[in-house]
Amino acid sequence: MLSLSAAGRLRHHASAASRPERTARRDTRRDRRAWCQVVSSADLSPRGDEAVFDKLALSAFAGTPLETALRDLGIRAFAIAGVALEIGIAPTVWHAVDLGLIPVVVADACGGRDRPAMQRVVDSIRFGGDALVTDIVTIAPLLAGPADR
Repeated sequence: MLSLSAAGRLRHHASAASRPERTARRDTRRDRRAWCQVVSSADLSPRGDEAVFDKLALSAFAGTPLETALRDLGIRAFAIAGVALEIGIAPTVWHAVDLGLIPVVVADACGGRDRPAMQRVVDSIRFGGDALVTDIVTIAPLLAGPADR
């Protein structure tokens, strides 16, 4: 299961570095239960200054302006974490690769229901080589601003 403290630490490091954050969430009109289960901590709720795109498909890029927003900001690589590694995160990672982006999966800030399926996804991402897999301890210093390093 997703460790809320791990996901919160990742968000803290990204926020402290003033990195632009974009949140893709499942469309609450279609599946209110899924969103309620995901946002169970105030630390993970979208803030007023963050853009929120309703996620309408398995990939956060399908039917959302996420690709345009990343490209407009000059972002070619991004960290990704969240719930349902094997269902929502993986399709977003593969779609990003198809778009020429470099996703960085923060594995210990991802959760899911099926541990063997999650491990297969991580193995597949590593094998493909077009995306990176890391953990919070490794990525946190990279998210820090130059003054914080």
